[in-house]
Amino acid sequence: SLVVTCMEIEPMGRFILTGSDDGTVRLWSVNAAAAAAVNSQRELCVFTGHLGGVWALKVDWERGILVTGSTDRTLIVWNLTNGERLKHLL
Repeated sequence: SLVVTCMEIEPMGRFILTGSDDGTVRLWSVNAAAAAAVNSQRELCVFTGHLGGVWALKVDWERGILVTGSTDRTLIVWNLTNGERLKHLL
C-alpha cells in the first residue's frame, strides 16, 4: 500500500508534492475551487530513484528545485519542471 509520509503545498495552493513509503515523490495539480471534491487533483509527475521510503522533501518553487531525503540514507536533487535527477548525494 502507498502511504504518504511527507508533503509540501505550493504557496498559491495550486500544487502539492507528496513523498511516500514506496520511495516515490508525486507532484499533483490541485483545482482550488473544487479542493473538497473527490478527484479534484491530477498527478503531473512521479519522481523515482530512492530505494527506501521518502520521509523529507523541500522545494524551492521559484527556482523549480526539489530535494528529497529517504530511509536509504540518500538525498536527491531534482528539476521540478521536468523530473530530471540533478544530483544523488550519498
